[in-house]
Formats: sequence, structure tokens, C-alpha cells
Amino acid sequence: MFDKNKSIGLYVYPVNSEETDILIKASIKKHFSFDDDTFVRIARTPKGKPYVIAGERIFVSVTHSGEYCIIAVSTENVGVDLQIHDCMKNLTDVDVEKQLSKLSRRFFHQYEQSYISKCTKEHFFDVLCAKESYVKYTGEGIDDNFSVFSVVSPGIEKLSKNPDKASPGRLISGIVISLTSPLLPCKHRKLREL
Repeated sequence: MFDKNKSIGLYVYPVNSEETDILIKASIKKHFSFDDDTFVRIARTPKGKPYVIAGERIFVSVTHSGEYCIIAVSTENVGVDLQIHDCMKNLTDVDVEKQLSKLSRRFFHQYEQSYISKCTKEHFFDVLCAKESYVKYTGEGIDDNFSVFSVVSPGIEKLSKNPDKASPGRLISGIVISLTSPLLPCKHRKLREL
């Protein structure tokens, strides 16, 4: 039924352009070349992850940051996250370090805390973006288990790169995007809970 089997479409919109469900339908219509989207029904899991029923199941992930909304659509499960980290631009370096340290102790695994303590604030957002992409992929969302898993391997100075551990990329300074999907060309390894 689909023109683009086994692919991921990423669509960027201004955050205030329209409501999310309309943007999801527009993304599906573009990606799968649907002439008519009236039969596309958007549903949500109990934790709020959107998916689409349109003859076959279409997977969707949505992220908002700053002035942007990104929607990922695929025939396979997908998770996407965007982090624009200019929210701390008015803070001093000392205040930024304190805030990020406090957040990492609350939400990050010890491996991730160790990793970002040796790096710049951009690496904090790399880790956060990868973690959020992964929990959007699993549909779990941010919960009490957010610090149980790590996207950073022990003793490693860079983020893991495999389909179960999201891999972020910096587009331009201050903007990070992460995509998690089994369709990404990476060696598959099961995520370890630590």
C-alpha cells in the first residue's frame, strides 16, 4: 500500500503553525504520497505516543523545541527529539554548570553523569536528546526509569551508536536532533538496563 516502505520521513514545521494532529496528517500525506488523508486516523498509546491507523499501522514521533516542531513518520517504530538549548543563554557559565549538574543527577545514569562532567554543556543536550528520542521510540516517556538506562557506555568518551540507543547529531551550534529506529544503518544491540 505504501510508496515508501522501510523509510523514515522527517518534517519540520514552525511550532505555532497548526495543531499537531493536522501536521501529523500532512506529514503522512507527503511521505506516503496519499491523495486523500480523510481515512487516516490518529490514535495514542496509554502514555500518549501517537500512531496512525491507515490500512496499515504507521509509526509517528513528535518533538517540539523553540520555534520548531519535527514529525517523524515511518512504517517501523521511530522516536525523534529536538533540543534547542538557547534557554540558558542569559545565565552565567557557573549558573549553567550548576543547573545542568542538578538535572543530570536527577535524570541521568552514572555513566552519563561522568561523561558530561568531562565535556561542554552541548554534551548535556546530546545525552538528553538521545535519551528522549529513545523513550519516545519505546513509548515509555520520561518516568522514574529515565535514569536506569544509559546512552553512554562505561568508560567511553562518546555516545553509543546503535538502533536501541539513539544517536544525536548537531545541526548547527545550539541545536541537536536525535533519531531512534531499527531502520538506521547501525549494528543492532539490545539496550542494557544498568
